[in-house]
Amino acid sequence: MSSYVPDPAGLRELGRSLELQAAVLAAAERGRTAAAAMDPRGRYSVRPAPVTAGYRDETRAGAVLEDTGSDALGRERKNQTLQRVVPIIEEG
Repeated sequence: MSSYVPDPAGLRELGRSLELQAAVLAAAERGRTAAAAMDPRGRYSVRPAPVTAGYRDETRAGAVLEDTGSDALGRERKNQTLQRVVPIIEEG
């Protein structure tokens, strides 16, 4: 039986790749579409946002899905729309 040997350089390269950034943005966009269907009053948007990851706290591909409407906080507290779309994002 072989054992896993981490490849930090490979993971770093993957985490910073344009392909991973595109995949992360696509997942967030699926969430945006679902959120907009659940809450048509929301102003949902997606934007790239680097995240910190890895044991050296390195920058990796990331995205933010947010409701930028002026009443977003109150609606989110009531409806929990963003929380409800997490499984949709994770399922792909």
